[in-house]
Amino acid sequence: MKFLNSSFFLKIVLILLSLPIIALAIFGFPFIAEAVAESFPQIGTLEVLVMGYLYVITFPYFLALFQSYRLLTLIDGKETFSDQAINALKVIKICGFWIAGMFLIAMPLVVYMGSVHNAFEIVIAGSVIIIISIVISAFAFVLQSLLDDVVNSKKENELTV
Repeated sequence: MKFLNSSFFLKIVLILLSLPIIALAIFGFPFIAEAVAESFPQIGTLEVLVMGYLYVITFPYFLALFQSYRLLTLIDGKETFSDQAINALKVIKICGFWIAGMFLIAMPLVVYMGSVHNAFEIVIAGSVIIIISIVISAFAFVLQSLLDDVVNSKKENELTV
């Protein structure tokens, strides 16, 4: 029953968070790219560019999920206050800002597509993704700086003893 702890539950949640994005990448991205390409028929390679852009956006998402999983593994191994944990939080922070930036770059196209197709909910969804990514990055930054202070204090205490 050792595996039934709180980090086990969080690891399952991380895996469940990855499943909708995988499904969206497999089934949804082609339809999104096709809809964008139909709106701009004068640009022949737009569908390929949009598909590539969408897949590039998913990379930092999965990297952040992997680093979160790694952080939970460090917590299980009683290595919470380590440089590896600080690095994992740093990568999560960078991934959050990367996702927010990529969505900010794409927002003019999203707003245009929302107005053409009368689907302003995609504009709201894009804005929510940007806000959530920034909040996660800020939270990771705060945790990283706190953990960095604790690790430095721990190292100083080990040197004085």
